[in-house]
Amino acid sequence: LRLVSISQNYHNFPTRKSKSGYKGVYFHKARVATKPWECCMTINGKQKSLGVFKTAKEAAMFYNKKAKELYGDVAILNKI
Repeated sequence: LRLVSISQNYHNFPTRKSKSGYKGVYFHKARVATKPWECCMTINGKQKSLGVFKTAKEAAMFYNKKAKELYGDVAILNKI
């Protein structure tokens, strides 16, 4: 076991099924022609957009980078 805060423990919840297959990566039909994949993360209880990307994999890699910065060892990362 590891010592973590309640908010850090919430990051261990299983991810919902999404079209992308990645945690924090969502598809937007309106942006299909440009960058349809958005990377989002909940920070301090608020949903934040971290950027838009051409591929789901790019968005997932960026999500992982941000998760490591913010949550360190307790971050739940996408398997890429």
